[in-house]
Amino acid sequence: NLLIVGASGSGKSSLLRVIAGLWEKEKGEINRPKSEDVYFLPQRPYCPPGSLRDQLLYPSTEHNHDYTRIGTIASDHRPDGGPRPHDERRLWKDWKDDDLLHILERVDLPHLATRAGDGDPHRGLDAVLDWSNTLSLGEQQRLAFARLIVNRPRLVVMDESTSALDVVAEKKMYTMLKDVSMEAGTAGL
Repeated sequence: NLLIVGASGSGKSSLLRVIAGLWEKEKGEINRPKSEDVYFLPQRPYCPPGSLRDQLLYPSTEHNHDYTRIGTIASDHRPDGGPRPHDERRLWKDWKDDDLLHILERVDLPHLATRAGDGDPHRGLDAVLDWSNTLSLGEQQRLAFARLIVNRPRLVVMDESTSALDVVAEKKMYTMLKDVSMEAGTAGL
């Protein structure tokens, strides 16, 4: 674990973005795992268009889904009838619905899928909503921690990723992250 502190405007976020590989460095050398093994967890997590399942699997989801209507249930097939592709190169296991629902419980979002699926949590995993506007910032931050469980990157770079959580929730997320790291037998997570 490494904590970078400094005054506002001193470049902490810029340094983290370079370390995470989001920005190019001017000079010098940065040694880190391959880009697909690095996960940047910002203060405001990105919620791509798609289902709740896509939110949990991100960035391992395909970005070319044809979601034309918010508030629908995503199918396993594209509009042309072909299977809905998923980039599974970063997933370390095949996630079942019950696994994903358990992960939502671990990050204190146990009712999210039920709410999105009108009472049916399994259906809720495939609900397509505007997640950035549906979820509070605190819920988005907890969802981002769920993504860490799903994707298990070797290196996580965090930039104020718990700023919208209270102290109890923040401690729970960091403890859960430490537990997941020990479960996986990796020191980088």
